[in-house]
Amino acid sequence: MIPQGSPPFADVVLFDKAADPSPRSLLEAGSPEDSEARYSALAETLERRVADRTAELEFRATQLQTLAAELTKAEQRERARLAKELHDHLQQLLVAAKLRVGLLPRMTVDPDLPTAAREIERLLAESIQAVRALTADLSPLVLHDRGLVAALEWLARWMREKHRFEIELDLDEGAEPADDAVRILLFASVRELLLNAVKHSGLDRARVTLHRDERNQVRLVVEDRGAGFDLSSLRSDERLTGGYGLFSIRERLDNLGGRMSVDSAPGRGARITLVAPVSLRTQAPADGSATDPATTTPLAEPRKDARIRLLLADDHEALRQGLASLLALEPDFDVAGQASDGREAVQLAASLHPDVVIMDVTMPVMDGVEATRRITRDLPGVRVIGLSLHETLDMARAMKEAGATAYLSKGGSADLLIAAIRNPGDAAQTEPGGRLPTAVGTIQKPLAS
Repeated sequence: MIPQGSPPFADVVLFDKAADPSPRSLLEAGSPEDSEARYSALAETLERRVADRTAELEFRATQLQTLAAELTKAEQRERARLAKELHDHLQQLLVAAKLRVGLLPRMTVDPDLPTAAREIERLLAESIQAVRALTADLSPLVLHDRGLVAALEWLARWMREKHRFEIELDLDEGAEPADDAVRILLFASVRELLLNAVKHSGLDRARVTLHRDERNQVRLVVEDRGAGFDLSSLRSDERLTGGYGLFSIRERLDNLGGRMSVDSAPGRGARITLVAPVSLRTQAPADGSATDPATTTPLAEPRKDARIRLLLADDHEALRQGLASLLALEPDFDVAGQASDGREAVQLAASLHPDVVIMDVTMPVMDGVEATRRITRDLPGVRVIGLSLHETLDMARAMKEAGATAYLSKGGSADLLIAAIRNPGDAAQTEPGGRLPTAVGTIQKPLAS
């Protein structure tokens, strides 16, 4: 009990007599003026320490967010790298091997060899499809080559073919993110949300909307009218955790300056909105299309040789050589030149004046779409046939718009390519992709329609 007349809290020991008080006594005996001064000193000390601790916590939180963002980017870079390695090397080697095997029946009189060659060719075709499926699961090439809108269109077809799940799309091409990290995260998030809908909505359809909001941010909505779920269970429900689960999506969006909102209840479906910033960066196209001026190439002199003059454009030498060997067996074909990138293809087309250019789509320096656009613009008499491992409507449409007369799959039949070279009319009726895998879907409309 405090004696009557004593200064308040005179015997409560909490900090020292030192000039810079430390937490040992709150107040010592003294005048009310001394007590007030010590109260002020204590308040300043506590405020300073709270500010220091707050700044340290904010710094640590920023460090964690940066590390999480870098981890996400590193994961996506590695996925993209593996997918590119599979596409640019293993798939191309398998296609080259398939072309070489296709030569065997034409080069021997052994009656048993054609059957064995066809079996090897079938196994190689299955291997190509397996590697292509793995590439798509890791990181679809269409996302990196054509952007988010084209990738979402591809995803809708993939969901239909693989899961019998229909996706209604409402996509604004003007909402295309400019930043690779944003595109990759949004695509991976939408795929995970749609797979969750396949498993848990109880329905066979969903809707995906992409547009820009009033703050010029990318807004992507995935919704279904299915079973829905209890929002309070988001963090504990095992079916929504792991990989790109809802909690993980929220954290990754936060790291990129975005946000996620979820509207759902049991029996009321689910509506999940992803909002991400748009990074507007101005840079010259990698293929130099913005700086390379248009040129007009004079028409070729008439040739006495009646053979069909061919130019092969592909950045993979093994595949290019295999294709050249295959086409050289045709008596009416003349492989006049080979190019390893799009720009070289444009230059060789101007000097060699081929009848047909066999054009790969994905090449360095200048891609096949831009090279096709320039060749068909400057050399109206030259036909371009797209030949690629991309078996998607988007790529076929891009090549058609650039001026190609046909679009075939590298994994398809060599006879289909030979027929397209010989017969322009038949080439116009060729289905893009030739033998498209069921995971992508057969393109029904002819390329020239």
